[in-house]
Amino acid sequence: MAERLYQTFFHLVLCFGISLGFRPPSLFSPMPSSLTALQAATSTTDSRNLAGTTGTWNREGWIKGFETARSETSYEVKDIKEGSIPTDIRGTLFRNGHAKFDVNGLEIAHPFDGDGMISALTFQDGRAFFRNRFVETEGYKREQKSQKIEYRGTFGTQKPGGWLANIFDMRRKNVANTNVIFWGNRLLALWEGGLPHLMDPITLQTLGESRLANVLKRNQNLCAHPRYDPATDRYVFFSTDPDPRKTKITLYEFDTDFKLVAERSENLQGFSLLHDMVITPSYYVFFKAPLDLQPLPWLLGRTGVASCIRFQDDQPAVAYLIPRNNPSRPMVEIPVDPHFSFHFSNAFDDSSTGEVVVDIIRVPKLYLTDTKGVTGDPIWRSVDYERDVPKSTLWRYRLNPAQATHTKAELWDLYCDFPSIPASRTGQPYRYTYLAAGRDPTVPTPVGVVAKFDVECGRLVDSWRAEPQEFISETVVVPRQGHEERGEGLEDEGYLMTYVFNGETSLSQVLIFDVQKLGKGPVARLQLDSNIPLSLHGTWAPEAVYDGEEILRKFTLFTGLKKFEKVESGMAPIFEF
Repeated sequence: MAERLYQTFFHLVLCFGISLGFRPPSLFSPMPSSLTALQAATSTTDSRNLAGTTGTWNREGWIKGFETARSETSYEVKDIKEGSIPTDIRGTLFRNGHAKFDVNGLEIAHPFDGDGMISALTFQDGRAFFRNRFVETEGYKREQKSQKIEYRGTFGTQKPGGWLANIFDMRRKNVANTNVIFWGNRLLALWEGGLPHLMDPITLQTLGESRLANVLKRNQNLCAHPRYDPATDRYVFFSTDPDPRKTKITLYEFDTDFKLVAERSENLQGFSLLHDMVITPSYYVFFKAPLDLQPLPWLLGRTGVASCIRFQDDQPAVAYLIPRNNPSRPMVEIPVDPHFSFHFSNAFDDSSTGEVVVDIIRVPKLYLTDTKGVTGDPIWRSVDYERDVPKSTLWRYRLNPAQATHTKAELWDLYCDFPSIPASRTGQPYRYTYLAAGRDPTVPTPVGVVAKFDVECGRLVDSWRAEPQEFISETVVVPRQGHEERGEGLEDEGYLMTYVFNGETSLSQVLIFDVQKLGKGPVARLQLDSNIPLSLHGTWAPEAVYDGEEILRKFTLFTGLKKFEKVESGMAPIFEF
C-alpha cells in the first residue's frame, strides 16, 4: 500500500517536469523592444555584447498572457500586419499549451495546472487557416460539467475546502498541455503524467486517450518530449515508472506506421524528474538531477506535489548513456556537476574522440514552488521574476562512455531556453540552434529575444527583439517547400515561426522569420482574432496539408454538433492505437 502511494506521488510529479524557478523563458516571457538585432558575439560569447539592452518588459501585459482563451474558433487569417506569407511554406504548425486558468472564476495556482489547448495554422499557396480547441480530457469534461475545481494540481492548485477537502486525494488530472506531435498521420497531445490524447488534425476534436497500438498500459504515462530520428525515420519516446528506490525508464521506437520496432528498459537509482531526452545513433541520453522527496505535506493536503521536491546541491547529477541497437551493451553512468535541466538542444556522436556531445540548457538548481497557498494569488501575479528565477544558460557537455568521464563548457551566458533545431539534424553534428532568450545581460527576465546561435564557433549569429508588451513562445523551424523537414537542405535555410501575445491588445500574432535574415524582423506578421495564452511546445507537420475551405467547413460542422451534446464526465474512450 505504501509503495503504491509513492508510485502515485511520483507519477504526479512527473506529470510535468517544469519549475517556476527556471521556467522555460517563454512560460514567463515578456518582450523587450524594437526590431534591432543583438550584436554578434565573439568565440566564448558574453552577455556584455548585448550593449544597449535595458531588460524592459511590461509586467501587466505579461500577466494578461495567463488569461483563459476566450474562444474555440476557425477562420482564414487575412489580417497581415507586416509583409506577406511566403508561398514556399506548405504544411501545418501545431502548438500546445495551458490555456484555461480558472474554473467558473476560481483561479488555479500555477499555469502548468491549466488545461491544454491545441492551435493549428495550415499554410498553402500563400494563405493561412487557423483553428484552436481545448483538449477535452476526462478531467476537463468533469470540471466543465460541475463548474468547480475537481482535482489537486501538481503545482499547487487545491480543491476548495482547505486541507480537509484535499487530504489523501491522490487523483490526478491529465491536463494534456505540454506538447503535440504529428506522426503516422496521427495528431497526439502530450503530457508526461498520463497517456497521450488522439486528436483530429482538421477539427481538433479530442478522440480519446491512446495506447499507441496497445504498447502502453491503461495507467501508464508517456513523455512529452519524444525525439524524431532522421537517420532511421523513427520517433523515439520514453516512459517512466518510479518508486521510492528506483525509476524505471522504458524507451520505444516507432516507425512511420506507429509500429513498435525497438524497446529497451533500464533502472535509475532513486527519484528522477525527467522532462526531456536526446538521442544519437548510438545512445539515448538522459541527465538526472540530485533531488529529494518530502511528500508528507502533499499527502496531508497542505501543498502541491512540486513543493515537496528538494534540490541536493551537495550531490552530483548523473548523465546516463543507454545504448541503442545493442541490448547486450550496459548503460553508462557518468557523475557530473550538480545542476538541473528541462530542455536539450541536441546531441551527437563525435567519431574523432569517441565522445558523446550534448548541448543542454543548464540551471544551477531546481526551484519548484506553489505560492497560492501562501499569498492567495496565482504564481503569475506573485512571482518576482528577476529575484526568484534561476538563470538558465546554454552549455556543452562532452561525455566519454569508455572512461565514464566528462568535460563541460558554457557556450552562452545569457538567460535562454526552448532550443529548437531542424528535425533533419536531430542526433547529428549540427551548427545552429534557435533559442528564446532574455534581454537583460545581468538578470533573468521573461524572454523577448529570438536568437540564432552557432554552437560550433560559440557565438551569437543573429537575433530579433520584440516590444516590451509582446511575449513570445518557443520558435519552430519550418523548411521551405521542397526542403521538407525530414529531407535534405541547408541547415539554416527556411523559416522560424513563433506565437506572440500582445499585452496591450490581449490578442496574439504569428511571426514568420527568414532564418538567414532574422535580425531584419519578420517577413510576415499574422494578426489572429484570438487570445492564445503563452504556450509551451509545438511542431511543424509538412504532411498535414488540407484544403482551407474543408478546414472551415468541418470545424464549423463539428462545433455545431457539439452544441446538441450533453457534456459528459466519464472516462474518455481509450484507443488501442
